[in-house]
Amino acid sequence: MFCLLLGAVAVVARAGIPDPKIYRWGKIEVPENYDQPDGRKLQIYWEKLTSTNPQPKALVLINGGPGSTHESFHKFNAQGGFEKDYFHALRDEFEIYLFDQRGNGQSSRLSFKTCSQVDLKQYGTVNICRDIEELRRRVIRQPKIAVLGESYGGMVALSYAVYFPGSVSRLVLHDTSPSFRYFTHLYQNFSNSLANLDAKEFPGIRKNFRMALRRLGEGSVSLPAGVVLTPNDFLSKCLVFTYSFRGLTILARMVGEMAADGRSKVLNSILDVDRRQQADGAESGPSPTLLSVQAMEMLHEPTVAELEGVPAYDPWNLPWAKEKMFPLRRAFRQDAGLDGFAPYDLTGRLGEVTAPTLVIVGSCDFVCPPVYARQMQKGIGNGCRLLVVDQAAHGAFAEKQDYTVGAIKAFLLPDRQFADVCPPARVDGPAAQKILRHSDVLDSYIEGTRRLRGILGGN
Repeated sequence: MFCLLLGAVAVVARAGIPDPKIYRWGKIEVPENYDQPDGRKLQIYWEKLTSTNPQPKALVLINGGPGSTHESFHKFNAQGGFEKDYFHALRDEFEIYLFDQRGNGQSSRLSFKTCSQVDLKQYGTVNICRDIEELRRRVIRQPKIAVLGESYGGMVALSYAVYFPGSVSRLVLHDTSPSFRYFTHLYQNFSNSLANLDAKEFPGIRKNFRMALRRLGEGSVSLPAGVVLTPNDFLSKCLVFTYSFRGLTILARMVGEMAADGRSKVLNSILDVDRRQQADGAESGPSPTLLSVQAMEMLHEPTVAELEGVPAYDPWNLPWAKEKMFPLRRAFRQDAGLDGFAPYDLTGRLGEVTAPTLVIVGSCDFVCPPVYARQMQKGIGNGCRLLVVDQAAHGAFAEKQDYTVGAIKAFLLPDRQFADVCPPARVDGPAAQKILRHSDVLDSYIEGTRRLRGILGGN
């Protein structure tokens, strides 16, 4: 993880291989429907970062989304060129496999034009797990693999560990959730996370948020000519800044400016990005795979009905979710005939995970906050480890790369000796607000929008 929440900044596709000298790639053919193996076939694209070890172990990385691609694990510089991948440091012990989930990227890709020609019920989490098992058997050819999944990829990784326990040597669950509730309860999670941010990192951010929303409702915020921004539109737009601590710093700066005098250079900068993208005719919107998974597995109507009786949350609330999140998924589910699909929920099966497990979460993760990580640690038991990465949000492997990847390496190779993995120094959030550059705002907005399309989508 979804396209109803904000106008998406276009993301340039970066098809290519970081370094053909050390990468291998290919495709395998799998059934669209594993219960009908002679029916329609799909191509699953995979890449391998080769190991320097003559007898390497295998590690499979599962990217978030749904609807995103393996390229979220590639690292790019400011010019769009490749740098060493985020997990390159594991290459001395592992062959590292990436793949595009069915319906996405360079695998057999779904489009809205072709949705009527396929069985969308076959593009969910369970069949992605079956595709991974085919990769293990036919490409990796090792009896057991280490598996790391982040965000929605963590949900796939957890599912794979439950459905194919004999195939998993070690499991890393990175900023993820054991059930659909991260989606139905997203507005609660965001409001609770903002309160936590107020208490620990940015004192006054909740008060400033409320004042900014009040000013928007009164029409006393200075906006570019012709721009209309409702309070709910603003809440959706703010989500792009919740994917990194730098983004949260920008968010604190923006609502502080708006609360003070109704003017914000940060807000005007991102509105200008939106305006230019719209003028360029940039495409935005959800992918059909994203909508399929969310409509089938994440939007659980009995749970949504129960939320009607829950006390109001602030500033994100149920009316916001009912306007910005749920309608598109309901409409897609009805149009595609996806009713009756079992929701993603492994909370009652966590004890079936047999592989040694590490759960990682950012202390400031709004999407899959630490409460879910602790729930998984407790449910899996059996020595399951928990790493809460300080001042990281939804993507610690990218924000705190050396520390997080170092901790993952130490977990994956417990028989090896490593130097102590020391957490990076803390940042003074309020002080960081004062030295933000214009480029910081734009970079964070564009990156957050790219990630949002893989978590919630844009409208």
